[in-house]
Amino acid sequence: MNTRQQSTAMRCEGVPTGNGNSVCPRKVCDRTVKHCQGELFLCPACEESRFPRQTKKLVKDLKGKHKSVKVSNCSDSDASGTTCTLCKRSCVDSFLKCDICSNVYDQQCSTLPPDTFDTLLSIVQITGWVCVDCRHTCRSQIHLLQTAQTNLAEKLADINASLAYLYERDQTVGTEIEDVKNTVKTIQAECTPNSVQTISSIASGCTTSDGAVDVPLIVENTLRDKQRRKKNVIVTGLPESSVDSDRDQFLNLCELHLSCKPMIDEPDCKRLGKEDPARTTPRRLLVHLRSEETATELLRSARQLRNSADNYVAGNIYINRDLSPTEAALAYQMRVKRRARLMCQQPGSATCSNSDSKEIPSVNSATAVLINHASDVSVTASDKGIESQNHTQPFP
Repeated sequence: MNTRQQSTAMRCEGVPTGNGNSVCPRKVCDRTVKHCQGELFLCPACEESRFPRQTKKLVKDLKGKHKSVKVSNCSDSDASGTTCTLCKRSCVDSFLKCDICSNVYDQQCSTLPPDTFDTLLSIVQITGWVCVDCRHTCRSQIHLLQTAQTNLAEKLADINASLAYLYERDQTVGTEIEDVKNTVKTIQAECTPNSVQTISSIASGCTTSDGAVDVPLIVENTLRDKQRRKKNVIVTGLPESSVDSDRDQFLNLCELHLSCKPMIDEPDCKRLGKEDPARTTPRRLLVHLRSEETATELLRSARQLRNSADNYVAGNIYINRDLSPTEAALAYQMRVKRRARLMCQQPGSATCSNSDSKEIPSVNSATAVLINHASDVSVTASDKGIESQNHTQPFP
């Protein structure tokens, strides 16, 4: 019998002490130790200390008689000074303590019916209780957390989309750089001695210390200038006025004759070339737009100018892309060839001879690319306000 009792006896895990350990004051290790809340094995005394229960205690009244009185869930030392947080009345007999704010409430201040209050007192150690104020506060905090979580999810989605765009853009730029490098290598391989001399004279600012052409620098400047020019347009034939600013005139042109209404600032409009009183035609206007998409939409809408009811606008004002000097030279060459071909096709005109076709100015591919590279080394003529070969004639 003793052997069986010893085999089933459990050691009490005790109550917490100040140093973080748990010690049973009586060091109980017998069959009175049982499995309690929190997966603990406690003796009756330690269980009562850790998890006090509502009991009845006999106290003496003034006449020396014993009577049964409900004892609150706190210890004897705390019960004598317990008062309601709201009404400040003593609630030694019965009270509820909020699990969040730790405030004490009697039956009236807890807003609970008497029978519900009494029933809750018997199970409050198991179920717990939260006051009305803490419930409202928790609901508002939960709502704020849900709103913050939604905003965070939206921002995270935007970041993912931006990263995907940057990754795609990086791949595209890398491909463009490789294509330009291959083009430059091909041109250098096909260059004649005269072309090599042209390289040295044009790309003097893109050479290394030993006199060799710095191809990566040329490529980088070319791409940078190409991206910048995609956001610009050149307006030809727009009259100059001493009353209205160039910005107001351009916006008025778009408002009256185009379906596209771009937003620009005053510094975004600049006349190309020096002001000359003897000049009979207005200087071309360089317009910096805010995005490449806006420039594309404006160029698409520029065709509407040919159908304008204003004869001057329909016949003299053009909106074209901001071409580099090389692109402008190539465009001029194509226009000259096309006009010469149309003249040869007219009835009654003489057949174009080979000598006439040789008089048409031409720009070979090597020279064209090198001129474009030379324009990238220094600030372009449009930025300086000096009229360049760009858009010498409007596109038909």
